[in-house]
Amino acid sequence: MGTETESSPELFQSQTPNPKTGQAGSANSSIFKRKSWSKNCVPLAMPKTQHMREILSGPLTAADLERKAAEGWKPAAVVWAREVSADQPALADITQPVPYGLKIAEDCEALEQDMQEREALLVMLELIIQDKSLSLIAEELNQRGFRTRLKSKWTPGSVFDLLPRLIEVGPRVFSTEEWVVRRGKLMQAVS
Repeated sequence: MGTETESSPELFQSQTPNPKTGQAGSANSSIFKRKSWSKNCVPLAMPKTQHMREILSGPLTAADLERKAAEGWKPAAVVWAREVSADQPALADITQPVPYGLKIAEDCEALEQDMQEREALLVMLELIIQDKSLSLIAEELNQRGFRTRLKSKWTPGSVFDLLPRLIEVGPRVFSTEEWVVRRGKLMQAVS
């Protein structure tokens, strides 16, 4: 994985001198700081639509929008941020975590399976079907090397917290060919 580089400096002139040269930085008309990909990244195919995320270092102006429009860009989303005092009411938090067993895809536009977490879910389902206690399930997950998202060992409480997720994915898992094979091995082991 390559490092990210800034391709354009900030709008304002730095008031802090460079420790090596003792000189302040120079001003630039661009307010955007673009993070570009490493030169080692080679796209497999040209996308039909390009997306670019830019972080503002100053106020967005009509001239900035016109410049981007002249380059063929059009706004697709706006994220607003502001500082608030402690006495202002908080906005409703409608965000939610990525469900266990999934992760954000490389294109940042979809979710995809996290194979390690998926396997942990399958182990939990197998052990629940065997009517094992939450303590034994946590112990088995730890013995097999699985860790929670916080990289900690499993506890009965952390397994309990995933029961709603197991209920959600269970019907999809039980209808797969993979589960039929696993169930057959499980029944042989129990018999």
